[in-house]
Amino acid sequence: YVNYGNDFSGGTVVNSALSVTGLLTANAGVTLSAGQTLTIPTGGILALNAATVSGTPAFSGTATFSAGFTVTSGTAAISTGSGRVLDLGYGQTREANAGKIGYGTFTTSPTTMLDIVGAGTGTPRSIKMWDNVYIATTLYTSATSSGTGIQASGSSYPAMLVSGSGSPAIQVAVNGAPADGANYSPGIQITNLPGSAQHMSFVRQGQKVYSLGYLPSTNTFGIGDGQSTDSSFSPTYWAVGSGNMAVGTATIGGDRLTVNGGVRTSRARSDVVEAVVNNCAAAACSATCPSGKVILFGIGTHGAYQGNTQYNLA
Repeated sequence: YVNYGNDFSGGTVVNSALSVTGLLTANAGVTLSAGQTLTIPTGGILALNAATVSGTPAFSGTATFSAGFTVTSGTAAISTGSGRVLDLGYGQTREANAGKIGYGTFTTSPTTMLDIVGAGTGTPRSIKMWDNVYIATTLYTSATSSGTGIQASGSSYPAMLVSGSGSPAIQVAVNGAPADGANYSPGIQITNLPGSAQHMSFVRQGQKVYSLGYLPSTNTFGIGDGQSTDSSFSPTYWAVGSGNMAVGTATIGGDRLTVNGGVRTSRARSDVVEAVVNNCAAAACSATCPSGKVILFGIGTHGAYQGNTQYNLA
C-alpha cells in the first residue's frame, strides 16, 4: 500500500496488487506484464503525458484523449467490438446518432453495412468530403421525402461529369425496373417497366413540358405532352412503330407515313406541293377524291393527283 506523495524513481516491481490513494509518479514508466491489468475506479483519472502503447489496449469504460490519439503501426489501428461505434461527435450538441461510424450498427438488411452517420442536430444529417470520392463498384442512394437521391450543383464548372469506357456510360432504371443486361449504346440507356410510358421529360418551368416515351403497354414510341399521370401519356406529336411513322397522332397506320392534319412546304409558287389527308373538301378536290388518301397537287398546274390519276380542281 503506497501513501500519497511516493515517487518511484527507479525500477520497482510489484508482484501482487498496488493500491494508490493519492498521486503516483513513475519517472521510469509503467510496464504491465502479459495478462495484467490497470484498473481505474469510477471517478478516477489516469493522466498520461506521453504514453506509448505497443500492445492492444482494451478500454471497458470511457477513455478521453484531450491531446489526441495517434496510431503509428499495426494493420487494425482502432478497433471497436460488435455493436460498438466510433463516435466522432462526442460532447457535441447533435442528433443522437450524428457523427457515429459502426459496422452493422444501424443496417443489417438486406446485408450488413458500414454505417456512417452525418453531422447535424436533426435529420437530414450531412457529410461533406474534400475533394474527390471514388466508388469502386456501386453507389446506392435511398431518397426520402426530404431528399433527392443525388444532387449536383455547379456554376462555372460541370455539376456532374460522367466519363468512362463502359457501355453504356450512364444506365438509368426507373420505376423499379431492373437494368437491362444488353448494352445498346455507349451513351445514356434508360430502362422503364413494360407498362410504363414516359422515359424522359423536358420541362420549361411553369410553362410547358414535353415527354419522350411509349404509348403505355405498346411499342409505339415518340413525343407528346408531358403528363403528371404516367398512364395518360400519348406521343401524339410524333410517333414511330413497326417501321412506320405518324405525325399528329399516336395511331400508326399501315403506310410509311400517317399525318393527322396538313403538311406544307415553303417553296416557290410554281413547285409548291401540299399533302392533304382526310380533308379533300377543304382542298377543293373533286367529289371523286378518295377519302383517307394523300392528294398531291401543284398549284401552278391546277391539277390534283392520286397515284397516276389526275383529278380536276373544283
